[in-house]
Amino acid sequence: MIPFKGGGIIYPNAGYARNPRNKETLTARSPAHGGITQGRRSQRKAGSFFICHALRVITANEKAALSKTVSRFWTIHLLRVFNFAYLATLRFKGLPRFLAWFLFFYDRVSRVSHQGSQVLKFSREDEIWACLALSKTRSLGCKTWQKILEVFRSPAQALANSSHWAEMGLVSSSQAGIFNSGQWKSEAQREFERIQSGQEQVLIWSDSEYPEHLRHIAGPPVLLYYLGDISLAKSPSLAVVGSRNSSAYGREMTSKICRELSEKGITIVSGFAEGIDREAHRAALSAPGSTVAVLGTGIDLIYPAINQDLWTHIRDHGLILSEFPRGTRPDAHNFPYRNRIISGLSLGVLVMQAEIKSGSMLTAGYALDHNREVFALPGQVNLPGFSGCNQLIRQGAILVRTAQDILEALQLGLKNHLQQENDNEMSAPVPAEPALPGDLTSEEKAVAGELINRERTHIDDLSQCLDLSPSSISRILVNLEIRGMVRREPGMYYKFVQN
Repeated sequence: MIPFKGGGIIYPNAGYARNPRNKETLTARSPAHGGITQGRRSQRKAGSFFICHALRVITANEKAALSKTVSRFWTIHLLRVFNFAYLATLRFKGLPRFLAWFLFFYDRVSRVSHQGSQVLKFSREDEIWACLALSKTRSLGCKTWQKILEVFRSPAQALANSSHWAEMGLVSSSQAGIFNSGQWKSEAQREFERIQSGQEQVLIWSDSEYPEHLRHIAGPPVLLYYLGDISLAKSPSLAVVGSRNSSAYGREMTSKICRELSEKGITIVSGFAEGIDREAHRAALSAPGSTVAVLGTGIDLIYPAINQDLWTHIRDHGLILSEFPRGTRPDAHNFPYRNRIISGLSLGVLVMQAEIKSGSMLTAGYALDHNREVFALPGQVNLPGFSGCNQLIRQGAILVRTAQDILEALQLGLKNHLQQENDNEMSAPVPAEPALPGDLTSEEKAVAGELINRERTHIDDLSQCLDLSPSSISRILVNLEIRGMVRREPGMYYKFVQN
């Protein structure tokens, strides 16, 4: 029973109110129509009437709990069943309280879901504006962005339904209030105008070039500023991190391992700092794999200044990424955000030299959170500079002596990456001969087939013959070499190995 204004009582099995002073008098009340009519309403009207008043028996806490804990998809279908059951049992008195909860929530969620599921066409400018709206709102963090984007098809779709975020439990009422106040618009407008004028290049959440590895970490960025070759963001990559105050041994091993990995088509991702980071970038630039520098500053600020020459070289031959707009200074709180991107872009993280309390160890922690492999270079046990590496090895990180140790550990990840790339891109033509393993991708078969017909072939010849970029050829050859189907010879020549 639901108390009704004026002393009457609403019974859930009918759309009328009974006056307790006169049990024979039946009057139907409808707030929607503002009047009183005699007799029994239709079942459909009675159901609607009950839903309108279900709010009276549900507390505010119950509403909040329902909106936060019940799956939107399953709730809609389940509630349809309950609503049908209700309409079929209108003549029974005392409808259970939980059914009132469901009917109320159905009314709320189905309306929001219907609006949120509309398929609308949005331009890339719409998507950029939506990404700026999310990133410039102070009260919304990267994990909140992710929660919103898991529900909607794109940032623009999310922005179009921003009035329902709080109702769907995606943001708090205070966060919704700050967003709806529009305080973010002036800053977003300035950035948007720079992007439209071509002064900024951005990679956004809805772009096909956005790396899938990065998309699925906890709290991915919705927008990245970049300079250079954006295709490197989707290359199979390894993060290499280490101390700014590195030893000669640490720098020497970093240079050797990164150069060998880059020769095999692995892109090296690092943080553009002095010491290990600088050495990793320089070594990777000398081979086809190239490098990605992730900054903790604006993309226009070269920090540290000693890396001026390196910044220019990476801009021209690699990729520079930053989550921060131009002019952002190197504040300490920016670098953990940078480190999560370094880990998120990569198949694994290699710690070359680090103390226990350091940013490199923080990046290794992100790698574990992101389900990435963690590698470490062992060092002398009495050197504080290697205490972090040695501790990681004790805790289960893979001990690294050569680049081959890394390639063997990443074999499955590389294969999955190449398979995904093959699914997303047009396949290269496949020679008719001879029979090759059935689990090879089309591009791998094309490369293997070309090598079968030749004594040995230079990587540049393969690239020209198959009309594939050197970086794509390098990635394919890495996988074939790991499988024992090709052998690399001096001078970047490759030869097919008959099994």
